[in-house]
Amino acid sequence: RVALVGLSAGGAGALQAALHSPPARFRGLVLVSGAFPQLERVEPLRHTRVFVLHGIDDPRCPSDRAQRMAEWMRGQGLQVDVRFEEG
Repeated sequence: RVALVGLSAGGAGALQAALHSPPARFRGLVLVSGAFPQLERVEPLRHTRVFVLHGIDDPRCPSDRAQRMAEWMRGQGLQVDVRFEEG
């Protein structure tokens, strides 16, 4: 199994690809300063580790949105690790 990695708008693409693949197909999903689409369901990702790496001062994709999305995904039962970097 492989991990999907998406940078900026590619994060939204990686997330959508993982959601529309068979459950547990991907070992992990890495979103680097990802632009998060509006999500209604994340059940297909219950067996996929999600890692969010985001810049605190990102002017295009605000870090507070990344934090809210990570918290929402955790609330849906996903294993989500988050790391915020300065600069």
